Amino acid sequence: MVVTVQAEKPRAEVDCTEEEEADFIQDVEQLQNHGINMADIKKLQAVGICTVKGVMMTTKKTSG
Repeated sequence: MVVTVQAEKPRAEVDCTEEEEADFIQDVEQLQNHGINMADIKKLQAVGICTVKGVMMTTKKTSG
């Protein structure tokens, strides 16, 4: 019985992590609500940056 409980625990932790990641993924078009021009958002999408996390992971030198 103890083995069953321990085996189920990691799955529950994985489910929470997947849900948190799903909530964290935000489309770059949401940046328009924070004052970023749509033209700049289209430039980001043109080079393959489609999420806010992608913008955060891009260095100044490669974005420029």
